[in-house]
Amino acid sequence: MQRLLIVSMLLLGLSACKDENTGPSTQGFDRGSMLAHYADQHIQPAFDSLSTAAQELHSRLLGLAAQPSPVQLGELRAAWSRVYLHWQTAAIFNVGPAAEQGLRKRMTEELGTFPVSEAKINNYLNAGDTSFANFDRDSRGLFAMEYLLFAGTEADVLNRMAQTPARNYLTALSNRFRSETNRIAAEWRGYRSEFVGNTATSAGSPTVQLYNEFLLSYEGLKNFKLGLPLGLRMGQTQAEPQKVEALYSGQSLAGIARQMQALEAFWRGNNSTGFRAYLLASTGGQELVNRTEAQLRIIEARIVACGTGRLDSLITANPQPAIDLHTELQRNTRFFKSDMSSLLGLTITFSSGDGD
Repeated sequence: MQRLLIVSMLLLGLSACKDENTGPSTQGFDRGSMLAHYADQHIQPAFDSLSTAAQELHSRLLGLAAQPSPVQLGELRAAWSRVYLHWQTAAIFNVGPAAEQGLRKRMTEELGTFPVSEAKINNYLNAGDTSFANFDRDSRGLFAMEYLLFAGTEADVLNRMAQTPARNYLTALSNRFRSETNRIAAEWRGYRSEFVGNTATSAGSPTVQLYNEFLLSYEGLKNFKLGLPLGLRMGQTQAEPQKVEALYSGQSLAGIARQMQALEAFWRGNNSTGFRAYLLASTGGQELVNRTEAQLRIIEARIVACGTGRLDSLITANPQPAIDLHTELQRNTRFFKSDMSSLLGLTITFSSGDGD
């Protein structure tokens, strides 16, 4: 009897060690195919589209600089808006060439910091400093361009563009944005094989990086595109609608809707692969997928309820639809974050600092 007890304990110990080493059961899920799907159907197309739109924006800007007119300004603003919508998808993928490298921060920080500092932009502009050899990321990027293109009346902007300092600074901003998005799109083609070839799930692996960037984008939408202007972040005592993304163009709600669509499309993948399929291959995954999909439908309805106007005006006049959207995004956080990471055995390598 004692010998049988010892053998049983040894077998249990071996079984426990096996479970610890292999992690959650995913029934032989093919992570290589998943990474290839994301590289070829999501990441590279997103960077290519953003790069193409940035090139068009720069061309339109050169046209306005050569001959400022209301027609040229309208075309340039429309080109900026297209870049802004492409940005919502590409900004999810701060991995590989878009990740932090040395002094260069993640793509979203380098090219998409908001809110911008009008004072810093004007100081650099008036000094003729287009070197960007500083850490003032709130003085450059997509939303610094937006400030110069949309702040004030149409006459104000045309007058601004008639002035050499503002024209030169905007041109330099656009050229830098174009160059960086070009670089990322080109380097991603060379990085693809390394990305797809590493199917590990250890910290720093492509799967874990991709998952963490997905989470960071989702929490950025919830906490900063919505929570910050609503005054719901820690330490805030009131709403600060002037801190919405895309303040000057008034396109904040369109940006939120587009990025939420991109995040959901990323989570879904396709019928055979992607994080949704990865969950379905895991024990307990079907239930989590069902709960997540139900919550995503609620979020979609809340986005529609916010309308298509200006988010800053909505927050000022009738904030409840935006608050309701933030609440439902918060409810979904556990599905995307704690539950999903637990089922898939993926490490969360950042801290959002909001208690999620």
